[in-house]
Amino acid sequence: LKVAICTSSRRPFHARGSSARRIASGGPSTMPLLKRPAASMASKGSSKATARASASAKAAKAKADAVEKAAQASRKKPRVVDPLDQKCASVMAGLRHAALPMDTAEMLTVMLESAMRTTREERHSIEASVLDMADETLSGVEAQIMEKVATTTAAIEELQAAKASKHADAEEAERTAVAALEVAQNKKRALAEVALSFQARRKGAQEAHRAAAARARAVEEAAEKRSRLQVAQASWLRSLIEGDQDEAKMRELVEALATVIRDFQIDSSIQAALPNAGCKPPSQRGPFDTMVLVQLEAELAKRVEAVEAEIRDGRAAAAADAEAEGAAEAALQEAQVLQLASAKEFQAAAADRDAAKAAHDAAIAERIAVEPRILRREKELAAAERRVAALREGPKAALAELRDRSAPAVATAPEPAAALQSAVAPEPVEEAAPESAEEAEDLRREAEELKEAKGKLAEQAVNSSESVEEVAMPVPEKVMGAEGEAGVEASAATAGA
Repeated sequence: LKVAICTSSRRPFHARGSSARRIASGGPSTMPLLKRPAASMASKGSSKATARASASAKAAKAKADAVEKAAQASRKKPRVVDPLDQKCASVMAGLRHAALPMDTAEMLTVMLESAMRTTREERHSIEASVLDMADETLSGVEAQIMEKVATTTAAIEELQAAKASKHADAEEAERTAVAALEVAQNKKRALAEVALSFQARRKGAQEAHRAAAARARAVEEAAEKRSRLQVAQASWLRSLIEGDQDEAKMRELVEALATVIRDFQIDSSIQAALPNAGCKPPSQRGPFDTMVLVQLEAELAKRVEAVEAEIRDGRAAAAADAEAEGAAEAALQEAQVLQLASAKEFQAAAADRDAAKAAHDAAIAERIAVEPRILRREKELAAAERRVAALREGPKAALAELRDRSAPAVATAPEPAAALQSAVAPEPVEEAAPESAEEAEDLRREAEELKEAKGKLAEQAVNSSESVEEVAMPVPEKVMGAEGEAGVEASAATAGA
């Protein structure tokens, strides 16, 4: 029962009423179908989604309609601007560029608005003076712009001359830089040659010094050999020959002489026989022992003479080596001086080269710096020329047209006699080709009205007993009446066509 009540409470009011009516009328009291809560929620969600989709479609349609209306509005014909308003606005725009006080500008603007809209015939003298003042103001603006044009033109010519001068300076600096570079390269090559000469002379001086030192060492060695041989000959061998020493001393002398014999490469047989012959006293020596000692003395004397000859030759060669060493040292000093001088010359040439290169770079930079200034001035000149052209073709031309503007010509009624004559004997008029069907119909209707009016006038002229001059007076009044006015206008329109 609770489930049924809850379910019926969820159903709409009319559903609940119908169920109640069925129950009250004794109809089949079937229980309503119960839906699951999840199914009912799903159906509600689907209905909401459908409503949202419908709202989105309506919004999209409204947006599309708005876009279509905007497109149709944009395709409308542009607003027609009155030429008079356009010319007045052009003059006002030109006057805004004039350097006038605020009060003067406001007064001129207020007075000029009415003066420009007045024709030349209806214009007051004050309005004419206002137009003249506006013309003078625009002429002043034009003069200012032309002064700007003249100033800019002079500046461009001056910059062009400066550019040409800078170009010439750059070319001269380039030639100077090239010449300085060539001089520096020549100095560099000369320095390299001097450096090679200096190295060669230094090497020769070093070789001469080594040769002189070797010669001096050889002479010293030869002198030491001579001294040793002289000692061995005069002291050691003489003591052995005289026999004035004891046996131990004599053995020491024999050993010393044996060393000398080995060092100086004396005959080995003498070296072998010397210990036996030298250690004996003079009284016990035989002929062989005496011969050994004499032969050793002769060999020592030969060695002394050879060493002395070597010393003499070495000293002579040492003197020559010393002279050569001096010459090499002098040549080396000379090469060093030349190298220092060449190095200084190269340094000066390199400094001149660097200075010339810097001057060339500066000249190029100055020439390049002039070009943007010329371009800027040319843009200013073009802008000023455009302003002058716009001022002349716009405000000044508009002001001239407004100042010389006359009232449009008004069509006057023809003289009575002429009207009567034209009514009696009309002249053939060439009809213009109508541009459309409506214009052709209007022209046809106006021609019929004109014929009818002319017929009436001819009938009055024939039946009247008055003179042509008296009858001709009321004709314009009749012509300019309801029917005649249309006929005259039609005739004028046809003649104009």
